[in-house]
Amino acid sequence: MNRGWYAFCIMLVIVLVVVVAFYARIAEHNSATVQAALEAQLRRLPAPPGAMIQSQSASHKLDSALVGRNYSLASPKGDIRDFYTIELAKRGWQVTGEHRIADWGRDLGGEQLDFCKGLYGASLNFAGPRADSGWTYALFLRWGPHLASRHCTEISGSRELTRTEKILALLFRQPPHDE
Repeated sequence: MNRGWYAFCIMLVIVLVVVVAFYARIAEHNSATVQAALEAQLRRLPAPPGAMIQSQSASHKLDSALVGRNYSLASPKGDIRDFYTIELAKRGWQVTGEHRIADWGRDLGGEQLDFCKGLYGASLNFAGPRADSGWTYALFLRWGPHLASRHCTEISGSRELTRTEKILALLFRQPPHDE
């Protein structure tokens, strides 16, 4: 093997390692920043009167962040749904759909209402009448590439982002904020 070719391959590997490390550092910092912003947004979002926080969670990966709270509340599901639909709409979120959810494949009557705001998503989950979960409903805010869906961009009236635009948006997007 030619020594020049060997040196080129070694240099290429070094450049690739540096680029990947740089991307990972930027992405990690960005997702941690977005997670902190989502946590602040969740803290500012009011809960219905009488709602008690049962647990909360927060996590992030290189390209996503998720924060959430589980609540208990002795109110009809429709009242909770209406409350959050109004509160999230005030902050620029739009309803994107509703579907049933299962707990490890078991149908316990759970439901989920989904919202979006650009590359951000929210879900309002109801445990279901047959669930013994210790909570009535949960609210999650999330960020990641899978949220820039055709459905969300169609609702907002903008065009769908290209793959390159999604990657750039994930790397350099500002954290979410209340409007």
